[in-house]
Amino acid sequence: MATKSNLHNLTAIQSKQDMSSRQESTGSTENAPGGRPRHLLSKLQQHGNFTLAYGGLVQDCLSYFETDQGYLPYAKKWRYCFALGDPVAPTEHWPKLVDEFIKKFKRPAFVQASEGLAELISQQPKYYVTEFGYDTYLWLKNYDFSGKSKERLRYAWNWLTTRGYRFEEKQGAAIPCDEVQNVSGAWRKTRTIKRREVVFLNRPLVPEHELDVRKFFLYDADNRMVAFAFFDPMYQNGKVMGYTTAIKRRIPDAPVYAETGLVKHAIEQFKTEGIQLVTLGLAPLAGLENRRFRANPLLARSWKYGFNARWLNRFFYNLQGHAQYKNHFYGEKVMTYFCSPGLVEDLRIISLLKLMRVF
Repeated sequence: MATKSNLHNLTAIQSKQDMSSRQESTGSTENAPGGRPRHLLSKLQQHGNFTLAYGGLVQDCLSYFETDQGYLPYAKKWRYCFALGDPVAPTEHWPKLVDEFIKKFKRPAFVQASEGLAELISQQPKYYVTEFGYDTYLWLKNYDFSGKSKERLRYAWNWLTTRGYRFEEKQGAAIPCDEVQNVSGAWRKTRTIKRREVVFLNRPLVPEHELDVRKFFLYDADNRMVAFAFFDPMYQNGKVMGYTTAIKRRIPDAPVYAETGLVKHAIEQFKTEGIQLVTLGLAPLAGLENRRFRANPLLARSWKYGFNARWLNRFFYNLQGHAQYKNHFYGEKVMTYFCSPGLVEDLRIISLLKLMRVF
């Protein structure tokens, strides 16, 4: 487990070569995602260099706390307020933005916060900072699929290609929206939560073209779509510097190697374009140690129990399987945090789950 996130060091990274045309932000000619105001898109393209940044601009359940320097997405449920991810603003302006946010909403929680934001909030009176699970970072300059540890990833790609499967990336009008909906519908029938999409920590599926989102598809030998993977952009100084795995879905009878092979294919494409970073997203409640900050002891104990509970993993959500999939890529594990001011947080957690439409 990395003890220090590289996320906020991105401001010091300077590209040594011209970015490809794909990496140039197209915000000057396209509408802001999710129908949001264009000034928010401008701030996103300057400072949205983390996993949740783009998803935080495309959800109807979110509102935005704005200052001159940036914004912070949040949602309210019952009497509780939840900030999503980090502020989309220069890091030097985070302290003022966070202070003003807490002052306005009194006792808000911060969900999936980075270590940098967690450090800041840990200085607030009465706040606990509890590990929430890790994200996986693949720094592509020094990342490849060689070596015994990544043999499973190479095997997945080879298995698919030798059996007539093919990978395609599509954009604009070429995106087969009906097929995407069919795959998604078949996938949802296999989920515990079948009738509604989980939101807040997950962003909604949009089959159509989206600004700077990369969409990859897997087809079998009969030209049937069996899986897809969508990657949201991460921005730095007006350019796309990375992508995060936003949505992956497959039909029930797709080969077990479908998602792994498709993600490997996309990562290799990004690497050829000079993309700096790919993140695989949150592995909820995975890798919890709680040695860095003052954690909420009740949440820490219950979340560690939940991750290891066989009944919960089998019948409700496969937390261990989710983490195991990401571990196969052997990236940098970067912890995220849940920051809240209360010790007994039962109602707050229930309201968060309700906000997410878990029930």
